Amino acid sequence: MLDAPLPLHACPTVINLGLSVHGRNPVERYRLPRLWCLHAYRYRATLELDGTRHEIHPGSVSIVPPDVPLVYRFRGRSEHVFAHFYFEPHATTPREPALVAQVQQPHDFPRIEASLREAIGWWPRAATRVRARLWDVLWQLADRAEVGSPQDAVDRLTAEIERRLGTPLTVQDLLADLALPYSHNHLLRLFRERTGTSIVGHIRARRCERAARLLRHTSLPIKVIAAEVGVPDPHAFNKLIRAVLGQSPTQLRHDAPR
Repeated sequence: MLDAPLPLHACPTVINLGLSVHGRNPVERYRLPRLWCLHAYRYRATLELDGTRHEIHPGSVSIVPPDVPLVYRFRGRSEHVFAHFYFEPHATTPREPALVAQVQQPHDFPRIEASLREAIGWWPRAATRVRARLWDVLWQLADRAEVGSPQDAVDRLTAEIERRLGTPLTVQDLLADLALPYSHNHLLRLFRERTGTSIVGHIRARRCERAARLLRHTSLPIKVIAAEVGVPDPHAFNKLIRAVLGQSPTQLRHDAPR
């Protein structure tokens, strides 16, 4: 990791992006003056950033600041998505997100790569749209990198729960996907200390809160609302609502103010 934060409050200017195929030469060296570079990989290789070695795996993403030596050691044909970009000089401020030169392996790599591939189709005819898409991807990666304190970890957990509330969700999968720098048991304790409830309890409460809003303020069928909050089984949904809110879904809808 290199100490070079991106000024993400400013939109990057894209110089080039596309798909690049390597591997014909087993070792390749680069240095990009003035340009940041983002790469999304679906192969195995070794990447040296300014002399520090990183193992690249399928699903890895690297973010490298300008003028940093890169040395790739490939293992056969290697195709990756890339973006080269810069920020205007006035973009730097004392308060910047802590996204620095690094190699990440985000759990939602397919979505990030798909966003970049879609942007390639817009380039260069819709440069502004490409800039916006790359900016959003960089913010997504910054969100995954900023875990500097226990509260950061809890904030990441609660944000991810909100994002995935409408899907089947287990604590084990949630913690594994986020890959936070704490043990499973330590995260459970941190969450309870800072929220006053368990992760499971928080998920149940948030599902019920969302379901109650939909029951009271929409005419969506109850089975649709159940699916919207990640509990598609009608019996399980009814049981959850009764246990947490003290009424059945039908009663909640009936008692809603008109």
